[in-house]
Amino acid sequence: AIESVKNLTIVSPSKWLAQEAKQSSVFKTREVLCIPYGIDSTVFKPIDKDFSRDVLGIPKDKKVVLFVADSISNDRKGYSYLKNALSMMQRKDVVLCAIGSKKGAIEANEQILELGAIADDRLMNIAYSAADVFVIPSLMDNLPNTVIESLMSGTPVIGFPIGGIPDMIEHGVNGLLAEDISSTALLKSIEEFLNTSDTFNRFEIGTSAKKRYDLPIQAKAYI
Repeated sequence: AIESVKNLTIVSPSKWLAQEAKQSSVFKTREVLCIPYGIDSTVFKPIDKDFSRDVLGIPKDKKVVLFVADSISNDRKGYSYLKNALSMMQRKDVVLCAIGSKKGAIEANEQILELGAIADDRLMNIAYSAADVFVIPSLMDNLPNTVIESLMSGTPVIGFPIGGIPDMIEHGVNGLLAEDISSTALLKSIEEFLNTSDTFNRFEIGTSAKKRYDLPIQAKAYI
């Protein structure tokens, strides 16, 4: 279908997918560029954590791990890895804050706070700002918007070293990359973060993300 098209450029949001395209039989002879997604920085930006927790009714004396659970039944989203990691955790001062449709897939208990589905971007910005860290246990992903939204909100991210996630997470600066794809490695990263959370500068994380992912940056790249 595209063989006869002469003036064709391929754009990928992540380095991983760009590399896949370069190796594919369809696109290997074409120019392949990487342009990350753009996010509105007037919506996603750092907000005071205490204020954000007041809005959502989240305890201020807990460490909050955020998980966006819309596709929890999708195996590649990796919720089972996060569930297993938290079940192995000995700490009692940690609460999992889950966002997404309540379909009974997450068992409610004193360590899990369900916020339900959130459709409003500004409320999502508050949810990211209320969390200490956002965990994305995806087993396969391109350049997840949730990671960009979290970083632009100033909240560090923990994820597996797959797909486009290493493009976004600078280990030890704006989050942590697990050593491998396992519940044990994820637990190790979460505990490492909780023990060093004061070293992550939320303002700098938000400022750096804005410089990389603000909508005008994406627009200029396409132009």
